[in-house]
Amino acid sequence: MSILSRRKESRRRKRTVSTLDPTWRKLLRGLESGMKRGLLSTLGWMLRPIQRELPLDIRSVRSVLILRHDALGDAILATPVWRALKAANPAIHIGVAGSLRNIAFLKLDEDIDETVTLSRSIFRSLRELRNARRTKWDVVINLFFHDKTRGALFARLAAPGAVSVTMVRDPVKDAAVALLYTRAGIRPKELTPMVTQNCMALEQAITLGSAIKDIVPTLPRRLRGFTDSNIPTGKYIILHVEASQDYKEWGLPNSGELTKRILERYPSINIYWTSSEVRAEEARVALRTIHSPRASYLATPSLEELCAAVRGAAAVVSPDTSVIHIAVAQQVPLVGLFMEPNEFLPFTALARVLFASNGKKASAISVDAVLEALKEYLPAQIEA
Repeated sequence: MSILSRRKESRRRKRTVSTLDPTWRKLLRGLESGMKRGLLSTLGWMLRPIQRELPLDIRSVRSVLILRHDALGDAILATPVWRALKAANPAIHIGVAGSLRNIAFLKLDEDIDETVTLSRSIFRSLRELRNARRTKWDVVINLFFHDKTRGALFARLAAPGAVSVTMVRDPVKDAAVALLYTRAGIRPKELTPMVTQNCMALEQAITLGSAIKDIVPTLPRRLRGFTDSNIPTGKYIILHVEASQDYKEWGLPNSGELTKRILERYPSINIYWTSSEVRAEEARVALRTIHSPRASYLATPSLEELCAAVRGAAAVVSPDTSVIHIAVAQQVPLVGLFMEPNEFLPFTALARVLFASNGKKASAISVDAVLEALKEYLPAQIEA
């Protein structure tokens, strides 16, 4: 079932519950909550997480496995965790369990000694976790806070002798989930960048000897140093026209209108559209209606090429958080297009974030607002 299908099914169930008598509705929700707590308590008893006083001293930790099996952007936001560990103890063995969406990035990172690829295939994931057991992990840190139950299972399968740590939102409501880990820290109630929350999870597990000094996301050296003759030179703006879900996209009509107006206002600027290969032809067709040699599609088939293209840009406009965080990690000015405030906003002063109004789709953000953000925040880069 796709993400959109799951959302529709969830909304359908909520509507069904909301039509019930309030007494029955309260009873039904209480029963569902009680069943969930019971299942989690049983699972906690079965897993029996290692009990030990935390945080551990970094000098006593030989190896750490980090669970970050989600998107590319999330992996970029987690880089300060393994950077801090290596800075405090260069000899420490660091493993990261990633997904098919971010494993290529993780394998390039010089501070990661071992990677584990977790996929939708439970059998393939079990094989990877079994292989990971060859390393006697001391600590497992689950940074995928939205999947704490599966994270606890992965931690136990990959590292049965390790202490495990994650973060929960509510110590009362999440009490049963907390039992699945050696320690579950409390996530801040106020909106807090995910970069900061990742470092908070690390500090629940390990004392580094000093505060984490640099929590700015960074790219591996190989990506920072990659050059290619196909990457454009001169002044240009990267306009990424794709997002991970359709409802997060800004839309090709908006992208086309913004491109035309930038070309008119800034005659020395070129515009390059980027996307995954899946949407490349659609983007190229839309660009043909603009009829300008200064607006074209830039193919970035590899992660190295995408990072290099972003690094050379005067500015980036994107609704996709992966591209946003690639820009953040390279200190490239950007305009991020979001549906609403959340924990995954760009962690930099060189960004202007725009939100859709009243919970609408990202496509509701106006072209005028994006153009104004570019003008206000990046005047030196896009002067005519």
